[in-house]
Amino acid sequence: MHDPLAALVFCQPPNVDIDGANGGILIGGGSILCVDLPPQI
Repeated sequence: MHDPLAALVFCQPPNVDIDGANGGILIGGGSILCVDLPPQI
């Protein structure tokens, strides 16, 4: 029997190699490129 809630909790999303939006690259090589994270943390 399939449990949709368990599927959401235990699923492993695929790693993103490259992603873009509005003509810019947001994620490259699995890292976020559009935000400087250390100052944000």
